[in-house]
Amino acid sequence: MSAEVKDAIARFLLALDDRDWERVEAALDETVSRDYSSLFGAEPDAIARDHLVSEWRGLLSGLDAHQHLLGPAVVDVDGDEAAASVHVVGTHVLEGHPGSPWVVGGTYRLALRRRDGEWRIASIQLDTKWQSGDAAVLEDAAQRTG
Repeated sequence: MSAEVKDAIARFLLALDDRDWERVEAALDETVSRDYSSLFGAEPDAIARDHLVSEWRGLLSGLDAHQHLLGPAVVDVDGDEAAASVHVVGTHVLEGHPGSPWVVGGTYRLALRRRDGEWRIASIQLDTKWQSGDAAVLEDAAQRTG
């Protein structure tokens, strides 16, 4: 069972890096709790999956490249719910930008739910450990897409 959860997480981030927005949306629960406070300082919230994917699309589509590399996931499954922790290094490239690449290292803490036989991500928390470059890379990339 934990292998299915690990696969769901890897497929989600691969779809994100491939900019396969339909697969990204399919990997998420209807509403996703998110907590990026350790990175951006914003308060945790809950967001509809289509709105979250739209936000990610607006931020990431303007980048020249981005990649999320994962370490091994530690997974605990309890029936139709799972908790997973996985190290991640996310690289965000905007050619010609003085702060590029912006690289973030940390740990994703994820909650997943099994719906219709598929594991879907219901909660994403990033525990940022370090970063280099400039987060303005994302803001400037978003301006490229409109």
